[in-house]
Amino acid sequence: MNLLINALHATDDSQTRAITVRTWTEDGSVCAAVEDTGPGITPAHVSRIFEPFFSTKRIGAGSGLGLSICRSIIDEFGGDIRVETELDKGTRFVVRLPIWADAAVLRSVTPA
Repeated sequence: MNLLINALHATDDSQTRAITVRTWTEDGSVCAAVEDTGPGITPAHVSRIFEPFFSTKRIGAGSGLGLSICRSIIDEFGGDIRVETELDKGTRFVVRLPIWADAAVLRSVTPA
């Protein structure tokens, strides 16, 4: 949900406001991508976007915790998240989670 909200905010001032969500399976993983047509993320910010409390939004518009929390949850489930961005073209976040063959695996990682 956080990735969708961020994409929506990124396209607020965009002339071509579009958000695309794709899902697929690949190499034992389930994948999801959220792509927007916003302004992209500057190279200086890309290296920091997953840091807790880092935000490029105006003061009061975000806590800077969303992507950090996303990464923590995805890491806990053995997955990964990556970002692809190009200035003036948009940004794409790709989430990859392992496919579990058995619900017992889920119970072993979920806190009691």
